[in-house]
Amino acid sequence: DVTGVQTCALPICISRHGAGTAAVFREAMMKERMVVGCYMVTGGYDFLLKVVARDLDAYKAFTLETLLSMPDVQDIRTSIVLDLIKNTAELPLPAARSFA
Repeated sequence: DVTGVQTCALPICISRHGAGTAAVFREAMMKERMVVGCYMVTGGYDFLLKVVARDLDAYKAFTLETLLSMPDVQDIRTSIVLDLIKNTAELPLPAARSFA
């Protein structure tokens, strides 16, 4: 744990649904250091971001200056992580078999 660091999950809804709009959003998120995960999703939102900010002021600046300045971003919700229960990169796949 790093004191003050905030991890947030952000469902994002964009106003236009076309390949060009999605590509512009994806490219912008690829350039953002605070965005450590960006997923195109199904359901009520179009993208889900995982954002790590040094503090709430940095998160606020990212939201106001980056996300809300994008013309096609229609809706942003924020869930701030209160406690990390599990975080793994291990995939739930069966172990590879040896062919000896």
